[in-house]
Amino acid sequence: DSISLALSANEASEVYLTSTPGCSSGGTWETYVNARAWTLAPNQLNTNATLYAKFKDLAGNETACVSDSIIHDSIAPTGSLEINSNASYTNSTTVNLTLAMSEAGEMSIWNSDQCAGTPAWESFSSSKSWSIGTQTNQIAVVSVRFRDQAGNQSSCVSKAVIHDDIPPQSISILLDNGLLYTNKQKVTAFLGSNGASEIYLTNTPGCDSGGAWEPVTNERADWTLGQFNASATVYVKFRDLALNETACISDSIIHDNIAPTNISLNINSSAAYTRELPVVLSPQATGASQMYISNSEGCATGGTWETYNTTKSWTLPQSNATNLVYIKYKDLAQNETACISHSIIHDNIPPQNPTISINLGAERTNAIGVTLTLSAIGASQMWLTNTPGCSEAPTWQDYATLQSWNLAQTNAEAVVYVKYIDLAGNETDCLGDTIIHDSTPPVISRVSSSTPDGYYKAGSVISLQVVFNEPVVVSGTPLLAVATGGAPVNAIYTSGSGTDTLTFLYTVVQGNTNNDLDYVSTNSITISDASIRDLATNAAILNLPSPGALNSLSYAKSIVIDTTPPTSTSISILNSASYTNSSDTSLNLNATGASEMFVSNNSGCNSGGDWEPYSASRAWTLLQQNATATVYVKFKDLAQNESSCISDTIIHDDIPPDSNSILINGGSERTNAASPYQVTLTLSSTDLNSVTHMMISNNSNCGTGTWESYNTSKHWLLEQNNALATVFVKFRDIAN
Repeated sequence: DSISLALSANEASEVYLTSTPGCSSGGTWETYVNARAWTLAPNQLNTNATLYAKFKDLAGNETACVSDSIIHDSIAPTGSLEINSNASYTNSTTVNLTLAMSEAGEMSIWNSDQCAGTPAWESFSSSKSWSIGTQTNQIAVVSVRFRDQAGNQSSCVSKAVIHDDIPPQSISILLDNGLLYTNKQKVTAFLGSNGASEIYLTNTPGCDSGGAWEPVTNERADWTLGQFNASATVYVKFRDLALNETACISDSIIHDNIAPTNISLNINSSAAYTRELPVVLSPQATGASQMYISNSEGCATGGTWETYNTTKSWTLPQSNATNLVYIKYKDLAQNETACISHSIIHDNIPPQNPTISINLGAERTNAIGVTLTLSAIGASQMWLTNTPGCSEAPTWQDYATLQSWNLAQTNAEAVVYVKYIDLAGNETDCLGDTIIHDSTPPVISRVSSSTPDGYYKAGSVISLQVVFNEPVVVSGTPLLAVATGGAPVNAIYTSGSGTDTLTFLYTVVQGNTNNDLDYVSTNSITISDASIRDLATNAAILNLPSPGALNSLSYAKSIVIDTTPPTSTSISILNSASYTNSSDTSLNLNATGASEMFVSNNSGCNSGGDWEPYSASRAWTLLQQNATATVYVKFKDLAQNESSCISDTIIHDDIPPDSNSILINGGSERTNAASPYQVTLTLSSTDLNSVTHMMISNNSNCGTGTWESYNTSKHWLLEQNNALATVFVKFRDIAN
């Protein structure tokens, strides 16, 4: 804060020093000297400070006020340093320094981190080319100190950069782990290097173009080859953080995505059959290096990849069956073909399940010419004959499942023989089938019914059986006319074809009647478009036994048809009384032709009762109490024809009249009536239905009274006089 003043004034004896402009104040006159120390005021520190002076001589003459200025600066400068724009690495010993200083001044630079050594001050510059000297392939440090015009020096500022001029070492590239072939357009490049930070991968020789620098990796997947179905080369170069690049190296792989062609497989030179399980395969494929043979569909399992060969011994897995052998091929690039197959039939067993059937197994025929149904699994030819044992010289013909043939025997049991042979030459034994030749038509033996004897109403289904002397076959729907008391009704054929008994169903309709059911006549069976034939197809003679005669329906059965329900039905409760005071009552019933009745307290006769034998009278208990009670009844006959439900009603009332009262002379306590002591009674009674009678008496039990019609007023003669007289009354309703 202290400065040196140099003063000069001729003849001066005193000097006035101050920091006030114009020397107007702030100082004192002191002895003039030409050199003096001076302390700046606090407000003059670190700024432009001005000092004023005036002089006077011994005679007291003063000079004008003069001044001089000086910049006071006690603050050290600040600054910064960057090497190669703050790069971490450099591969050159010459670097570019970027410097910044807070004020004008000088700088001194060292190749050390402590600004050690004698400074070499030079004018400040914001950029300077600098040699790091001997700090090669190591961390190189540059430091700088700044000095301002006041001589204030900054602290030491240092920066480091790694010098590296050696490119990455031990570089390598290997495509798909060194495979010679690939069938994919994209491969994986396995890369090796020491010290690399980036790679440049390309399909261009010399690594001149076609790539981009990317972070280093040991395994670069999904690289697309530049060549297809040819030898493809991939190039790479490496560089480190100091941008030292290696030479361009490469690796090659043969790209091939075309599977082997012209593929085929033959078994035993394309033979259709073999008797042996060991066979010889003939694989064929252009460009194949391996083959996979299996007995599994689709080459799914059961095989292993083996060296391709045009001949291969193989064992079939299945005996006496069609065998499929599957094969696929692949080349050196692992391109696989589709799985193909070839088949051969192994067969050392003669045709299986040989059969022969004459006319589809019919027992009989009325024709010499028949149709043979033939079957033998695996047969290619057959030999037919009427000779037992197939002993005559064979004549083979192509296998067929149907064959026309003439029987050798007539009106007797006839036999046809056959044996079969397959493509492999295996023969079956001789076998035969029989059929009876028959030209006699069937006839009707009798008519009956499986329906039990009894009575049947409308809607009943009666099962009728027509029995022939032999089994017959029915086509269409034959009809049997049944006598019903009016127009005949047709019983419809339903079953029995193939047996000797045909069943016809007759459904009883309203209005039908017959006291002993039978068909109409001997020709009551009509067939129209239908037919009835025996097993030999002879048309049946349809003459029925005469109705009522031996073997007729009515002779065999007693079936009554009755479709009319009981008539003249009626019911009355308690002889048609209107009221009753008892739940137990009696019913009077009537129904012409009834055999049963169903009595119930429930409307509609649908529940609440059971069928019981018909009776003209019956005790009954009413369901309703103190209300109108209804009793329902329906009737049915032996044919189970039911009448409609009818009913009768009666009012049940077992509650006597109540709210009963009697007043004498309107309730007076006394009367002076003269003999015969007549008074007027006022009477009242209520009932569920109606009060009909009353009994009045002068006796307490009303024993001397008689029932008379109910009235609310009554003249009465008292028995007592000049005493307390009491009149008694009781009431009766319509239900007694």
